[in-house]
Amino acid sequence: VRIVNDELARILAAHSGDPTRVIMEKDGVTPRTVVNPHVHSDVFDRLVHHPALVKAVEDLLGEKAYVFQSGVNCKAAFNGDVWFWHQDYPAYHRDDHIPLPSMVNALIFFDEINSMNGPLMMVPGSQHLTGDMPEASDKGTSYSFRYTSPEVIKEQVRALGVVAPTGPAGSVNF
Repeated sequence: VRIVNDELARILAAHSGDPTRVIMEKDGVTPRTVVNPHVHSDVFDRLVHHPALVKAVEDLLGEKAYVFQSGVNCKAAFNGDVWFWHQDYPAYHRDDHIPLPSMVNALIFFDEINSMNGPLMMVPGSQHLTGDMPEASDKGTSYSFRYTSPEVIKEQVRALGVVAPTGPAGSVNF
């Protein structure tokens, strides 16, 4: 994790002015997301192709896997822009023409995540609910994104609940 965090700091220092590599918050100063670091960094390439990660993903899918994209979300403490509730697949389907949600997201913690430092909240099982295909909007971020409607999120949370994964740096959620 230390090696990955050192590489992340190097990428941010070298590429924060390049929107193809680092998306900034609305303030134009605070890093929001490092885009596809595995394409430009040997450290991140080795991470996303680590045999333990690849095996877990392929076991879940039941077939060979490849990396479609990767990103490092650099949520700024206390003053980072909002992350609206969303589902990844509608954007992949509408924008990238991926016909079926046959994919696995691997969420790797580069810092300790606990209930006090803003963990990501997820609706268990919502990856199977693909009917909502929202329009793109820039209402919440510095870039256009497809946000799931509040009505759909409320319905999913009522039906399936919500969890906020926590764990030490190096933990992985699939």
